[in-house]
This record gives sequence, C-alpha cells and structure tokens, in this order.
Amino acid sequence: MKITKTSGALLALLAWPLASGPVQAADTTAADFHCMVIGTVMADADNEQIKNAGLFMTIYYLGRLDGSGKDVDFMGGYKSEIAKLPQLDIDAEARSCSTLLTARGATLSQMGKDVAPDAAHPQHRANAPATSPPAKPAP
Repeated sequence: MKITKTSGALLALLAWPLASGPVQAADTTAADFHCMVIGTVMADADNEQIKNAGLFMTIYYLGRLDGSGKDVDFMGGYKSEIAKLPQLDIDAEARSCSTLLTARGATLSQMGKDVAPDAAHPQHRANAPATSPPAKPAP
C-alpha cells in the first residue's frame, strides 16, 4: 500500500490521541452531588419504597464521591445542589439518577447468583447441615 499525503495525514490524525497520553475519565463530581441530593429528597418521602430507594441512592452516590480520590468539598457541593432543588422536576431527576444505580444493582444481583451455593450440587449437599427426618404421625 502506498502512503499518500492524504492517507499519511489521516494516520497522523488517528495516532494523535495515542501520543497525547491516556484519556482521562470524565469528572462526575457535580452529577454525583446532584444525584446524592436527589436521593436525600427521596429518602424523606412518606412512601417506604421511595424512601428506601432514596437511601440507597444517597449512599451509592456518597460512596462514588468519597471513593473518587479527589479532595471533595462535601458541604459546599451539597449546599450548591440544595439551592437548585426548587427549579427541578424531582421525579424526572430521580429516574435519571436511578439509571446507574439500577445497573449496579443488577450487577450485584448477578454476582450474588454466581456465588450462591447450588443446593442441587452434590458437593454442597455434603456440606449442608443434617436435618432430622419428618416425624411420623401417630396411628
């Protein structure tokens, strides 16, 4: 294959991102604060299902912020997002924030299924605690 000026320029353009070093992950700090605050609003709901979802959401996004390795201003970020609440459609925001949380929950659920002992497997039956046979009814 003969490299022309056009194909050489194209190769250089394609190789440029590789030469500039590793691609940095997007900074999700603002979005994580936003979703953590939405979770706290949900956690204050009267409906138990919404309240529990809000607690999970709050803890999940707090963990993302805490585990980001950045020096995060928790009070400043929280106050900044709280100030935006009156203009937000909380239901729409909750749906948006729950997408990542739901995906992670599905992953955890699958992981649990993958490591749960299979009761039908002979190796697991051998390690199961012994049970007494059912009592026979009196004649």
